[in-house]
Amino acid sequence: MNYPQPGGPQYPPPYPPQQPYPAGQRAPQLPQSQPAPQQPQAKRQRKQPKPKLVNPHGASNDPRYPSPRRLRRVFAFIVDFALHLGCAAAAIPASDRIPGLFIIVWVLSSFIHRVFIQRMTQTTLGKAIFGLCLIRREDGGHPRIGQLIWAWFSGIFVGIAILGALGGNFDGGADEDAFLPAVRRRDVRHLRLSGQQ
Repeated sequence: MNYPQPGGPQYPPPYPPQQPYPAGQRAPQLPQSQPAPQQPQAKRQRKQPKPKLVNPHGASNDPRYPSPRRLRRVFAFIVDFALHLGCAAAAIPASDRIPGLFIIVWVLSSFIHRVFIQRMTQTTLGKAIFGLCLIRREDGGHPRIGQLIWAWFSGIFVGIAILGALGGNFDGGADEDAFLPAVRRRDVRHLRLSGQQ
């Protein structure tokens, strides 16, 4: 490596010498890189409402279940109501020792009868006497346990509405399709034999 000889041409230094800053003055701060702006989080998509069934089974005007059933449903309800009431009445002698036993037995007998027994047999005692059974609106099959529980709680509100009717506060516009449809068992049997269910 050749070094410049004394007396030869002088080259300027590659960088100018750094000048000292006056006392009490700080060196300028280099601009710091700014953090990247955060992207706004995508809003949660609202749950889409369940699409309405186009051709539900057991509707009041469903031609697949042509047999009349409205009056049979009324009588079936009376039989089931009397059954639950009778179970509660049997607990009256013990209600002195257990307060509220009459209501407890009434509610339990109604729940067990209309949920668990109806899940296994697709009908209640009252419905069986008048040839009715419950079906699912989507495909005409056996109701699921969750649907039966929901129908049971819905029946409580219907009872409250009936009590309101006695005071003139009920318009009588209840739709039978608001609950699980009860149809004639012979119509269900005919659909299964014809392969439409």
